[in-house]
Amino acid sequence: MDNATTIQRCTIGIPAYNEETTLPIVLETLRQQELPDDWHIHIIVAANGCKDRTVLMALQFGHDTCSAPQEVVQQEMHWWHFSDPAFDYSVCEVPIASRNYALNLIHEASVSDVIILFDADVRLGPGVVKAILRAFSENPQHGAIAPSFVGDIDPVNPANGRFAEWCRIWVSRAMNNFDQYGMRLDGRGYSYRHHLIDEHPNVIAVDLWMEGTVWQRTAGCIYLTDVEVRYQFPKNFREFVTQHLRYDKTIADLRRKHPDVVAAINRGRKQFGYKRGRPPYLVYRLIGWMFFKWIALHARSRIYEEGKPWEVIRSTKS
Repeated sequence: MDNATTIQRCTIGIPAYNEETTLPIVLETLRQQELPDDWHIHIIVAANGCKDRTVLMALQFGHDTCSAPQEVVQQEMHWWHFSDPAFDYSVCEVPIASRNYALNLIHEASVSDVIILFDADVRLGPGVVKAILRAFSENPQHGAIAPSFVGDIDPVNPANGRFAEWCRIWVSRAMNNFDQYGMRLDGRGYSYRHHLIDEHPNVIAVDLWMEGTVWQRTAGCIYLTDVEVRYQFPKNFREFVTQHLRYDKTIADLRRKHPDVVAAINRGRKQFGYKRGRPPYLVYRLIGWMFFKWIALHARSRIYEEGKPWEVIRSTKS
């Protein structure tokens, strides 16, 4: 990784658990990426403990875009390896439903300089991967790179009704003032240098652990701007609350088990002058922050209606 002209390797990993409807979308947006000519790309789908057609959809993508696969069975793992002039593509099926297991599987299978991880329920703008790889090439001293999920909201779409669209934008901008997704390695998509990490720990907030570990090793993080990532929200309020409670629990676990990592995160963010926003006390305690945010999410996007775009926040600042 001495310069941008050397042929470099990149692994794009997608841990997938029961993602038969969303996985084909992220794979198609990956296929449409504008990739640098001097990078060799290997995409790995780690289907862990799936009970739906996730594996079949992953294999269908390989059959549609690549040559016939080479099958390899290794104990409890079943691999399919496809080849294509533009990229290599692998699917791995394991019976264990564990994101941590899937992340370590991708990490161990990679022989790349750089590993990029995306959730299976995202849509990527055409320049996301290229921007990440360019940032790695231009900043060899940095250890991790991720889009910064805070910025402007999509403009008004008159087809949805001007009043409804203005409400959506107003609520979205208010949410951005308090949103936790500022400068951080967000779980929806982040990348890191392979040599910095031995293995992923068994914590749900692995993205935060990763950020702190990178700062600990003085490699530093880059938070990209001007990239586009779309993602799905929880389907209902119960799922939304469950996710928030799960997130709060993992933060507490991270503080208890890895206090040095949390301290490293704070030191790193302080260098960028980032302060996490917080809603007014009355909104947070009396009205109920999660309920307010749930209303805001529905105002921002009707993502489960056929033909409607997923939510998108375009990053405009680092």
